[in-house]
Amino acid sequence: LKIEESVSKIEEMELRIEGIKSGIEKPRSEIEETDWKLRN
Repeated sequence: LKIEESVSKIEEMELRIEGIKSGIEKPRSEIEETDWKLRN
C-alpha cells in the first residue's frame, strides 16, 4: 500500500508539473502571435 501511495503522489506531481509547463508555454505562443501581428 505504501508503494502505491508514493507512486500516485509522484504521478500527481508529474501531472502538476505538466500543467505548469503547458500553462507557461501557452502564453508564450500567444505573445509570439501578437508580436508577429504587430510586425506585419
